[in-house]
Amino acid sequence: MPCSTPHLPAKSSMPHIVGMPSAGPPQLRAALPRMAVLAGIWAGLTGLLLAVGVVVIHSAAITHFDQHITRLVVDSRTVALNSAMKVVTWLGSWVAVVVAAGIIAVLVLTRRLPVLAFIVAVFAWAGETGGVQIGKHVLSRERPPAAIRLVHVHGWSFPSGHAAAASLAFTVLAWCLAVLARHRAVRVLGWLAAGLAIAATAFSRVELGAHWMTDTIASVVFVTCWLTAIAVLLGGRLRQPVPVRDQTGAPEPMPRHGETPALTGAHPQGIGSRTELTVDHAAEQGGAFQDRRPWPLGEPSCEDQPYARGTPRGCGKPDGVARRSRHRQGPPASGTRSPCRS
Repeated sequence: MPCSTPHLPAKSSMPHIVGMPSAGPPQLRAALPRMAVLAGIWAGLTGLLLAVGVVVIHSAAITHFDQHITRLVVDSRTVALNSAMKVVTWLGSWVAVVVAAGIIAVLVLTRRLPVLAFIVAVFAWAGETGGVQIGKHVLSRERPPAAIRLVHVHGWSFPSGHAAAASLAFTVLAWCLAVLARHRAVRVLGWLAAGLAIAATAFSRVELGAHWMTDTIASVVFVTCWLTAIAVLLGGRLRQPVPVRDQTGAPEPMPRHGETPALTGAHPQGIGSRTELTVDHAAEQGGAFQDRRPWPLGEPSCEDQPYARGTPRGCGKPDGVARRSRHRQGPPASGTRSPCRS
């Protein structure tokens, strides 16, 4: 018989191990298009913040609302409350931002988070700071009267920089806790604590006479929308991939850039228990239809085999394909029944 050249699978049908990062450009290069989209979203949010600020400043009803809330808060002051708010307001200072950045840096260095997470955190901080500073300098809203201020302040009032910084720092910290915590109750408590810290910081700025109420509300809403956009476009890329484990429980080594992952493990076929391959069923069935499904390596059962249109679900392949399969495997042993009837 003439020697036949072994058939090599096409590049598109090469096996891909689930859980392994595919070879390709670095994470940052892959995320750059989405970050460009986020830059456009930030520009739109900043423009919306300026438009809202113009309405707030020139609206008599909103101005009366701010003055009324400030009067109520100032009339309710106590010595203990003033002391507590002077401490709470530090939750929105540069200290909270530096602490959040340090925690993310430690998680990146210990490989709990990818490097892209730190880059995105800096990107989020730049968007928050840029939007707040543009709003302050463009709108130039006056702060509450100096007679009711309990802390030293500088700059313009709208929007509140402390409320924005607290929203950024505590949302990032709650997200880190949600990524690392295994119990749902811990994640829920983390988000509740973050919301309480943001609300307390916003109230402290009003109680100390540093901002109007609408200043803090606008800051919280702006940062929330900004972080939500980042989570939608980049949230799936900010988690460290979990290495695939074989049947012995040991993590398999992650492949280097440009290398094909080695198919190792305790399975007789050379694949671990959690490893799956992607099989192009259309190529096997002569291009009848396009379908890509996860298929464990090894001989599938009738329930696992793909079926073409018009073929009964009980036996996955058409008659011709089933006969060719049995021809490759050899005749069945006596007294046994083929899993697929032709």
